[in-house]
Amino acid sequence: MNTITTYSMQQAFDKIRTHLSSATGRCKADGGYSCLYHREDGARCAVGVLITEDEYSKDLEGMKLEKVVDACSSLYGLNVDRKETNKHPQPFPTSYPPNL
Repeated sequence: MNTITTYSMQQAFDKIRTHLSSATGRCKADGGYSCLYHREDGARCAVGVLITEDEYSKDLEGMKLEKVVDACSSLYGLNVDRKETNKHPQPFPTSYPPNL
């Protein structure tokens, strides 16, 4: 088993920024709109890139962010505003730029 890395907010931001700058598209289920933390082909979403292989389980898919943070020690250092993660102030976009 590997050592689990716990990220500070800045470290998480830097890792996510680097990941998203090289990502080729959204990490979603094949043929669907459901976002995934990890996909079988190795793709990761912004949060998924912080979840180690040792901590990842398919059971995490579909969980709200605050539950995933509670389940993964690598995310313990993140300050997740639990009230904000349940809000969707704007509707989800129906289309995305071609590079997403």
